[in-house]
Amino acid sequence: MRRGGAPEPARPHDHRSQRDRRPAHDQDLRRRTRRGDRLRRPTVGRHRPVPTLLLEHQGRKSGTVCRTPLLYIGNGPDIVVVASQGGLPKHRVSRATAWTDCLHWALVRIATFNVNGIRAAQRRGFEQWLRERDPDVVAVQEMRSRAATIPSGVFGPYHLAYDEGVLAGRNGVAVLTRHVPAAVRTWSGTAMLRAPGETHTHTVELDPVPLARGLREFADQGRYIEVDLADAPITVASLYLPKGGLPAHLQKPGRMREAPDGGARYERKMRFLDGFARQLTRSRRDARARGRELLLMGDLNIAHTRHDVRNWRRSNQVEGYLPEEREWFGSILSPRTLVDVVRDRCPDTDGPYSWWSWLGQSFADDTGWRIDYHLATPRLARAAVAAGTDREPAADLRMSDHAPVVVDYEL
Repeated sequence: MRRGGAPEPARPHDHRSQRDRRPAHDQDLRRRTRRGDRLRRPTVGRHRPVPTLLLEHQGRKSGTVCRTPLLYIGNGPDIVVVASQGGLPKHRVSRATAWTDCLHWALVRIATFNVNGIRAAQRRGFEQWLRERDPDVVAVQEMRSRAATIPSGVFGPYHLAYDEGVLAGRNGVAVLTRHVPAAVRTWSGTAMLRAPGETHTHTVELDPVPLARGLREFADQGRYIEVDLADAPITVASLYLPKGGLPAHLQKPGRMREAPDGGARYERKMRFLDGFARQLTRSRRDARARGRELLLMGDLNIAHTRHDVRNWRRSNQVEGYLPEEREWFGSILSPRTLVDVVRDRCPDTDGPYSWWSWLGQSFADDTGWRIDYHLATPRLARAAVAAGTDREPAADLRMSDHAPVVVDYEL
């Protein structure tokens, strides 16, 4: 009704699609972003000019950054950043939403990192990496630390959920989040939960998680933890899968770094894979029932295809690249279940590798393996806009024998 009481005249029906009815600025912004063009002083709101900034990209050896046109919108009314060549930026503007009526973007940066000992990684620059890359979520493997010996302040402003396991100096998985997780689950049924600045060491009892047959022997080893994010409909899991060994018939004394064990380590890993496949299906369905996507990250100690191992021809009889291990890996992936996000963004290219031996010139020659993964449910995988590994420029700058694997998701 108008102020005088007279009815408003009927408005003609707008037959345009919802996309065509967007504000002209919105359409122009999206159209230019798809083309990867650099925007020239766009206006957010009615008459508010916004400066643009082209992010500088890290040039890394062997194409470890996969590129795609991408728009970054800052956490305020005065910054819009356009990455015209795509890829992971050197410095990220905090995620936020735009100030237009219809344009809403939220960039979530998620990383996985096998630190190979958090105390050693801290000495080598972990805190600086965490501060500069500014991820929203980090899955950590091989913490190798009791709660009491975690370096003070190493995780900065992040909340920590940690399952250290019972094997002193081995394993240990964690998830770092900006906000208190909505829920935490482990196979052991306990975890240490710390807010930023806390130093306590006590664990809390969690709701029990039914384990698939064959996983009970691994429940207290600190190999799996998952959290429901409070600020996004995602369940994030951190996994450290057993390294394994060779089957008995491939073990040749004198040609192995470790003493022959009759295939015991190999059989142990295969038992884990058999049980974990069933557990992963259950976790994915449970996440879907809660209205969440599932993101499994971590060190799976398996290179899936020949693009994931530099010397793949000589690795067919090496643990981590055995035919049965690669067959198992393929069985848990499909367009309807889980997607290898980095490989989906970087098809038919070698790498980007995430692990190199400390020995010899493996790192300098980029003789690596890709064994650290983001495995996401299809809808979340489609939201990935940039993916890569944070490979250090020189061997003496390495934080670990692994490199962080970082993916930006646009939610």
